[in-house]
Amino acid sequence: MKKAIVSTLLSLLCATSYLSVAVLPVKRAAAESEERYACALSRNVYLYGAEDEESGLFCIPYTYYVKVLSEGAEYCYVQYATDTAPYSAVYGYCRTEQLHFVDFLPERPFLYYPIDVTYTLETGSAFPAGEDVFSEVTLTYAYYGDYAVGSSVYWYVALDGERGYLPRTRELSYELNTDFEQTEPGKDAGGSENGSPVPVAQIVLGVVLCLLAAGVAYYLLRPRRALPPPTENESEI
Repeated sequence: MKKAIVSTLLSLLCATSYLSVAVLPVKRAAAESEERYACALSRNVYLYGAEDEESGLFCIPYTYYVKVLSEGAEYCYVQYATDTAPYSAVYGYCRTEQLHFVDFLPERPFLYYPIDVTYTLETGSAFPAGEDVFSEVTLTYAYYGDYAVGSSVYWYVALDGERGYLPRTRELSYELNTDFEQTEPGKDAGGSENGSPVPVAQIVLGVVLCLLAAGVAYYLLRPRRALPPPTENESEI
């Protein structure tokens, strides 16, 4: 009976120590779904309308991702953005060699960045007077990325379900992703291949639990010291 109790206790302690080390609250693994993503780690990773470098639509925003739908030797068929207003998903191709593939699902794969553009209306002598007359109007576009033509740069944008280009009037500043820095293909953040980084606190916890299990086992299973034989006086009592 005692051995059965010890065996059960040891099993529970070892299982707990294993889980404390193996179960890590890190990024969602790509294995949880069939989705796969790749990051644009240069500022000239174009999304093309066809498998042709003459069909460029826009550059993927730096450090953001495309969802890889099909991987080829030269081009990948990808998706950028989702059908979430004011955006809509754009499908096309990226050069495979320009993509940095990751083995996790990024928390913020696509850049959602509305930009305001103000247009000033020309006024003249025939322009009606009054406070209810608009002299300018501001429109909000959904920004996808830049497109360069020679020395000129345009924004690829969407408005009311329509996509097209606007001349770039200013530099855009947006928050960059950094999650791709924590893993490399085939390596974990610590540089070991095919593994996951284990926090030191979890390793220590696992060691402590294993030592505790060994101590409990020794206490319960240690041999009992034999009692000394009774003396003659004790035998007569």
